[in-house]
Amino acid sequence: MHQEFNFIRNVTKQNGYPSNFVECQIRYTLDRFINKQKEQITSESKTQNITNKESNDNKSTPNERIFINIPYVGKSTQQLSKEIKKLASKYKPTTEVTTIPRPPVAIRQIFKNKDDIPKTLQSNIIYKLNCNSCSAAYIGKTIRQAYRRLKEHGAPSETSTTQPHENLRRSARIAAKNANNNNNRISYFESDSSDDECIKSAYTSAIRHHVTSTRHKIDWHNWSILDKDKHPYRLLVKENLAINENSPSLNLTTRSVPLVVYPEGHSIRRTNTKSTRQ
Repeated sequence: MHQEFNFIRNVTKQNGYPSNFVECQIRYTLDRFINKQKEQITSESKTQNITNKESNDNKSTPNERIFINIPYVGKSTQQLSKEIKKLASKYKPTTEVTTIPRPPVAIRQIFKNKDDIPKTLQSNIIYKLNCNSCSAAYIGKTIRQAYRRLKEHGAPSETSTTQPHENLRRSARIAAKNANNNNNRISYFESDSSDDECIKSAYTSAIRHHVTSTRHKIDWHNWSILDKDKHPYRLLVKENLAINENSPSLNLTTRSVPLVVYPEGHSIRRTNTKSTRQ
């Protein structure tokens, strides 16, 4: 490098450059070269230090972590946690054990607060009835208690409910009030029926017609609940889907509400709507 600098000095002197200017440029270039070398050495040393630190961390980090839930009972829990960690460090040093104190199980998680509602007293359901003598089946829905709907289908009174009807029926005043409020309103709710209406519904029921025409017996005890929903229209849709899926032979209709499907997307529906308006 010294020879190169001398060569530069001679060439610049022969070409008439001032010596002060040439020396200043040489010093500037030399300082820049030295600083660059220092930065490179510093970055390499930092990289090496980081690599060494990561390797040391990997060596000191356990290969496995185990979480253990222990019941919290006060100071005994802390003592048990220490003993578990001592045993783990003694027999398996590469494993890190973490104990998590948990509260004891609540009584309400073991015992039920409320009794289960019998099937016949449940409402807002989709139910399925089967014939004991053949493979015929019926799927329906009701927003009332199930025993009322089963009674309309012709179920015996001793199998309809486990409680007296008098304790379950609404008062005539509330039923009349609801009827007056809903006269001018479209609703999917079922009205509470009287005994005479139950008898009429039994004679017009598809299940009753099947029993009288074939002399078969309906399984009134082992009927099943397929689905539940408190919203009346969603209950209709779910009944429709259940009928389409199971194809019961006793259902006179294949669907209770129209299900419109647009396979090509919602955009096609918009264009068709606009074209019809024009």
